[in-house]
Amino acid sequence: MSAFRPIRPSASQDPHESDAAPTGPEGTTGATTPGQQSSLADTAVAIGKQRKRKAPTHVSQNACTNCKKARAKCDGEDPAPCTRCISRAVADQCHYEVHVKTAKEELVRKIRDLEHTNAQLKASARAKDRWIESIMQLVGERSASSIPTGELLEVLRSPPLGSSEPSRPPRPDVNMVDSASGLMYDLAMVDSRSDDGSVAFWTSVTADEGLVHHLMALYFAWIHPVHMLFSEVHFVRSFRNKDYTYCTPGMVNAMCALGCCLMTDPTEGGGSGTNIQAQKLGERFYQQVKLDERADEHSTPVFAITYAILFLVELSMCQARKATSHLRLAVESLRSVDKAEWTEEAFEIVLWGIHTLNTGWAAFTYQKPSAPVSPRAPVFTHVRLDGPDPANWLPYRFQGDAGDKPLASHAIATAREFALLMQIVHETINVYCGSRGKVTAHAVVSLHRRYVSWKDSLPAHLSDHAVESPEYESKALPHVLALHIHYCVALCQLFTPLLSISNLPPATAAHIKSEALAYAQHGLLLARRYYDIFRTRYQPPFLAFCLVHLSDVMLRHGQPLTANDVITFTLTALADSLQGFPVVGPLAAMFRDSVLETGYMLPKDVISILGIAWSNWGREDRLECCGRLTYAQPVDLLAERVDESLVRQWEEVWRTGGIDGSSGVGRKDGRRVGLDGRRTSEEERRDERNGDESGAARYMDINTIMNP
Repeated sequence: MSAFRPIRPSASQDPHESDAAPTGPEGTTGATTPGQQSSLADTAVAIGKQRKRKAPTHVSQNACTNCKKARAKCDGEDPAPCTRCISRAVADQCHYEVHVKTAKEELVRKIRDLEHTNAQLKASARAKDRWIESIMQLVGERSASSIPTGELLEVLRSPPLGSSEPSRPPRPDVNMVDSASGLMYDLAMVDSRSDDGSVAFWTSVTADEGLVHHLMALYFAWIHPVHMLFSEVHFVRSFRNKDYTYCTPGMVNAMCALGCCLMTDPTEGGGSGTNIQAQKLGERFYQQVKLDERADEHSTPVFAITYAILFLVELSMCQARKATSHLRLAVESLRSVDKAEWTEEAFEIVLWGIHTLNTGWAAFTYQKPSAPVSPRAPVFTHVRLDGPDPANWLPYRFQGDAGDKPLASHAIATAREFALLMQIVHETINVYCGSRGKVTAHAVVSLHRRYVSWKDSLPAHLSDHAVESPEYESKALPHVLALHIHYCVALCQLFTPLLSISNLPPATAAHIKSEALAYAQHGLLLARRYYDIFRTRYQPPFLAFCLVHLSDVMLRHGQPLTANDVITFTLTALADSLQGFPVVGPLAAMFRDSVLETGYMLPKDVISILGIAWSNWGREDRLECCGRLTYAQPVDLLAERVDESLVRQWEEVWRTGGIDGSSGVGRKDGRRVGLDGRRTSEEERRDERNGDESGAARYMDINTIMNP
């Protein structure tokens, strides 16, 4: 008997043909000829082609259980069975299971919808209860017959049935954006115990309404005036009315996460454990932001606002690489957002606030800003700056803190000046990092004239005279100080790269150095004033970058006698800010490297000042701080872009004013003049103090920095 099984004939083959084949003596098939072998091969290929499986025209994203087990492609959609199960007569066993990730996301959305509905119902019930109590109180005080009909009808109409608003006294309508700054402080410090359901509607991280109002008040006191990313009056209205036009849960949670960085102060009795609790709470708000953004609408300006605030949160947490990508997303999304339901003034504040933030970060990281606005575009054309009822600002720190006498905030005016300043900073970035060719003396001096003219044109309440006056401490505003500190840093970054030119004449080098040191010293003076009045514990993270840049200029180009005091003050201020902003840790480590690089010694008690060892911050931490291993300007690379003619032309261009067709600023009798043709106050003060004395010596009295 043969050991081989006969080949089964194909469906197209006649079964009698196999029987007709000749067999050998023992029943085996006989030898085949070459022609027969070729015919058998063709038959095998035909059989293989007939048996090739056909892929389904439609592949389902969620395969049925049978196809999953067989690892086969499935074309079914719940509840209809798939073709594979139908062909195998198991259509009754064709079932679909929801993917775990999809189920979780759907469950989160349902939970949030239920929470919002529950909050609305609670608020409506409380409003009706208060309404009924007001009616009962009115009837209880007087008999029903003695109540005037008009008064009774007024009580019955306010609030109307079905209203979800609490029956608090109505606020006067606000027509100016600048007058909105006081609304949130009143909401946070006065109405924090009024359980109107607003907090439960916007966040599920905590049910403590007083805590959420406290975090938002911290944000509006210390972050919002410096980085005005949205209109506060529109936000407050949406927040109270539970309206998604100018407010979303992601935006509220992002603001609270940033408020956690400012929430505690161990030196004020909070205890070391309080800081850890604040960080954990901030992490919970941060995680909630990422969950909320999946459900929030991505085509509105609030989406861009949320990611801009998220940039500040992640930068504060020392996650600069992720933060930078989110800031880019915020800027680029402004091009395609749907602002049909927004007012022009509200969107203009968002537009300039985000672009100002973007340009400021680009200046600290030495890169061109993404999707910028034109440096010559008009700022705040639809925003009213001041009015008869200006907003107030208070140095709010603790829950229920009423602070001192309220001050006029001038927050909108400060935001406008920040935007104008960052327009010049953007031009500076284009000069050093753009594609306009080499950096000339004409370009640098023209930029300097624009900076000085911007400062000279500041309103009186924001001017340098107001900041430097002895009585300013009683009416100081942190955002105004921050504005002037950013101005000093911008001018240091303008002049410092020129000092790396190897063949710069000594007189020209001394001139440029004196300018850079003058602005660095003045910036440190303002930073010290900020520290003395408010503490650097309550400042945005950008000001920590400003501090190390100013100190770096003093260490590299100033007198050695001033170095120790500059180092001690900088480390002390950074340590105070480190309590709430982890990004300051790697920044302090970079500053330590700069101190040692310039040949100076660190204070003996440096560890006790910072309260943490240097070894805690490695290379990855530094990259997460600012995207580079150092905050210092790459002056060697920037100096390579300087035109050779600058060395020869600097003094002449400086003397004649460096005027081109676009600067609009000139000189008069060889001296600096402003847009109005008058000498700048800065030039007059220098001449009065120092005459024609040059060099760094006239600016380096450290007592003015450490003991203003």
